[in-house]
Amino acid sequence: MENKLSNIERVPFIHLLSSPNGKYFFDVNRNEIVAINDKVYQALKSILNNEFDKISHDVEDEINRIKVMGYLSDHKVKEIEHPYHKHLEANLERKLKRVCLQVTQNCNLRCAYCIYSDVNNSKQRSHTAKNMSFETAKQAVDFLLEHSVESDSVNVGFYGGEPLLAFNLIKDIVIYAKEIFEGKDLSFNITSNCTLLRDDIIEFFVKHDIHLMVSIDGPAEIHDESRRFVADGSGSFAVILEKLKSISTKYPDYVSKMSVSMVMNPQNDYECINSIFVKYDIFKNIKNINAVTIDDAYSIEKTTFTDDFIEKQKYLTFLAFLGYFGRLEDVYISKIANQEILSLVNKINRMNRRFELPKTTSPGGPCLPGGARLFVDIDGNFYPCERVSETSDIMRIGSLSDGFDYNKVTALLNVASTTSEVCRNCWAFSNCTLCAKQSDDNGTLSKELRLSHCNSVREAVHDDLLNMIMLQEYSQIYSYGS
Repeated sequence: MENKLSNIERVPFIHLLSSPNGKYFFDVNRNEIVAINDKVYQALKSILNNEFDKISHDVEDEINRIKVMGYLSDHKVKEIEHPYHKHLEANLERKLKRVCLQVTQNCNLRCAYCIYSDVNNSKQRSHTAKNMSFETAKQAVDFLLEHSVESDSVNVGFYGGEPLLAFNLIKDIVIYAKEIFEGKDLSFNITSNCTLLRDDIIEFFVKHDIHLMVSIDGPAEIHDESRRFVADGSGSFAVILEKLKSISTKYPDYVSKMSVSMVMNPQNDYECINSIFVKYDIFKNIKNINAVTIDDAYSIEKTTFTDDFIEKQKYLTFLAFLGYFGRLEDVYISKIANQEILSLVNKINRMNRRFELPKTTSPGGPCLPGGARLFVDIDGNFYPCERVSETSDIMRIGSLSDGFDYNKVTALLNVASTTSEVCRNCWAFSNCTLCAKQSDDNGTLSKELRLSHCNSVREAVHDDLLNMIMLQEYSQIYSYGS
């Protein structure tokens, strides 16, 4: 049978989407969501299934009109290579923006889900009593200075273990960094469980404008299940709460600048986790929240979600949408869910429209290893960030003594080349979130391990696109007459 769609020579590179109010396709080349009528939707569905004989001539004409407008191209990337590949050394030698210092591998808590846990740890180091020396920390800050010639702003971060166990080192490094970076926009941040906060520490943070991210997992009944003191196994919530109340009393303006890092166990009640922002005034005043589910990439026990967690998460996200549209008061809005909406809006703003995909590029996901947040361990070894395995050879991308290992940096940057054929044909190409971490199989980059994450990524991207459609539909349909 003759192909009726003679002007559509190949299957377009698109993904179909449907909402209660309309039909759409996501054009991979244009990186754009396009509204269509039901007939075109069904025709495109047939085309994607190579069922060209089902297409009528009137719909063929409509599809060809859409093609004339620059949509429905079958173009795909020819070669997988990250855009930073050609400028790798220039970026890492002259444009560094941040170093994150592992000032200690010790911690006064033992969190059940921690990747450094002796129990739930198959591909990571364990906690140790080792601390970074001042000389190593100084070399790391010097390295940032020497490699940030073209960066207007730089940041020094402090990480552990629990970094406040090495507060004296932090204090010395802050003072040193402010001396050598004079004239450049310099900032500091620290992620802490906050159980060791003292008045002198807070005074120092306030004086030097050090951004504090508090690690807390919910109200006491949830937080204390996982985040317990190593000394006696008791929960840490009450101690943290008192420390934060003290900060709020003495430095109320500083509290508004703080952030919350929350690790959610999806076996717990989502609504109960969120209640911390309802029950306690101190958390009501903290605006920036980074809530994530347990990272199981290097863990023996994998994360599972209860149906109840998923249902409540969806419901509170729905309420957050109503709040975003101005249809519900803030008092009813989950702070965690609201952050998801703000993240979605940010994704929309970053979706750059284009005519077509470049001939040579890489899926979204991999950042420039070390370029955004170079992690320096206690011994001066380099890693792309603090979220990767410190025992993985492929993740060790250099050291203070040797500089960057560009062969390893290149391998991590172009990790998608291990799955190039699958990636080239994936409709979620530009919005993929997989980095090299999801390919790390005990020090080697595994094609099979990377591909095992693909379905969950596509599901997440699909959901994001549907939510973007809902935001668009509200402005066009639901807001009429409001």
